[in-house]
Amino acid sequence: QQIADLQKENFNLKLRIYFLEENAKKYHNGEEQDIYQINIELKVELESLKKDLVDKQELL
Repeated sequence: QQIADLQKENFNLKLRIYFLEENAKKYHNGEEQDIYQINIELKVELESLKKDLVDKQELL
């Protein structure tokens, strides 16, 4: 269970880094950055939930 949790956290961090790097290349405006930061967090959460769904479907 602990290994699965660490793998999930690692996956989430990798996604977060990827989206942060992509947005850093495109935008440098402070106000827009807040919007993009929220977008990144939502994308990471979405991918995390998708992975959880797949994991739980496999258990069924």
